Amino acid sequence: MERERDILESLESLAKSEAYPFHMPGHKRNADFLKKYGIFPKGFTPYDIDITEIDGFDDLHDACGIIKRAEDLAAGLFGAEKAVFSVNGSTGGLLAAIGASCKRGDGIIVARNCHKAVYHAIELFGLSPVYIMPETVTESGIFGSITPESVRDAFNRAHKAGLNKISALVLTSPTYEGVVSDIASIAEEAHRQGVVCIVDEAHGAHFGILRGEADNVFFPENAMRLGADIAVASYHKTLPCYTQTAVTYISTKGVKAGLYERVREEFDILETSSPSYILMAGMERAIEVLCHDGVNLMSAYRKRLINFTTEAGDLKNIRVNSFIKNAGVFDFDPGKLVIEVPYGKGADIYERLQCDYGLILEMRSEGYALAMTSLCDTDEGFERLNKALHELDSRYESKSQGKKVFKALPKMKLLPWEAAELVRKEGKRKVPYPEAVGKVAAGYVYFYPPGIPVLVPGELIDEAVTERIKKAVDAGITVKGGDSYGTYICNDGKECNR
Repeated sequence: MERERDILESLESLAKSEAYPFHMPGHKRNADFLKKYGIFPKGFTPYDIDITEIDGFDDLHDACGIIKRAEDLAAGLFGAEKAVFSVNGSTGGLLAAIGASCKRGDGIIVARNCHKAVYHAIELFGLSPVYIMPETVTESGIFGSITPESVRDAFNRAHKAGLNKISALVLTSPTYEGVVSDIASIAEEAHRQGVVCIVDEAHGAHFGILRGEADNVFFPENAMRLGADIAVASYHKTLPCYTQTAVTYISTKGVKAGLYERVREEFDILETSSPSYILMAGMERAIEVLCHDGVNLMSAYRKRLINFTTEAGDLKNIRVNSFIKNAGVFDFDPGKLVIEVPYGKGADIYERLQCDYGLILEMRSEGYALAMTSLCDTDEGFERLNKALHELDSRYESKSQGKKVFKALPKMKLLPWEAAELVRKEGKRKVPYPEAVGKVAAGYVYFYPPGIPVLVPGELIDEAVTERIKKAVDAGITVKGGDSYGTYICNDGKECNR
């Protein structure tokens, strides 16, 4: 029996192949770019520069030297007073941000299309969520922007429900597909209510670099300059940084005093005490490159995107980012290429691009596939994608199947942390979907990527949810927490029936 390749051998094989990465990390394995800007020191291996907290190298958990200098450089570049490096991605930043802003038992306003890390924070810190459901803006079920009106409505609903202690508001902007919300107005409403505004800006780490002249207004402004109290950006998604790197930006002028200190305290608890200096050095070098040449790099990136979308404009059946014209989309990150096809064909075009053209995209959904781009992409990469889409265009004859609206939320029977405690006490079991209807979800069910929960622990499972999960499985979407058979429910317990 032939031995399977191990992780390192698999990585080596990929590096030697002609596969092109339309997925994160943002450095895109672009060796020419990395060498030109000295992102990694020439002549060394990772082992040569892998250290721990020795004298002269500062400490991420008590940064006052070279790490603090790099964090301050990041804060200044992106319009924040303070910044904290994370080697646990935006997940670590979101957990720290929410933990720093809320006390156990507090209420929190949450956009329902937030990443699972936000829900984990709700569970971990014992919070009571009040959800905002964004409108779906395409027949594929892509979520639109969160509106200031929906935020005001959420505050009203919270107060009517007796949740007078709301400590934070959390939303994702841009979304996985690039949809941006009106952060300035939303932050203003949050501050009017005395609430910390937290923006999951994981996919917008490149926002705010190219700014100023009118003809350069192409990418949206970043959340900190628009009034957010905390924004969490994944450097590894769209900047030339290693996987696992992110930065949390904090305003010291917001509604909560001592927020920066509280964020650092939460990081001390939640993040490893042995952070990688290689990862931190990668963030620092990327920031330095952007400080010195960011405008030129982003201008070239802008030009590549405009050329690509112009050439893709004559596609007959495949559509690229056509949904952004919808009134429910406030703004959009043009660096996300949402390749729309008839509903149910998203996995098919993802697989065709990978298998037949060596183009590996970021994710697939029922009616689209997502190509993630960055300033490290090449002209050749865009040309390959454009050529492939034109050759595949006739394969996807457009047949509208009606908008897939996911407006209604499952009823919350238990708070997420209550459901988690019940599962630890009473256990859980997996049951077929017909038997799950009317029962309490014991765990998260989400499509991955992007990791937005379809079901949250404590929610009452209904037929609409089970149908959506089954259709996703049938369409070839990766579903975590559920499969073609069924999903997990809480074992019977007196708390479930309250």
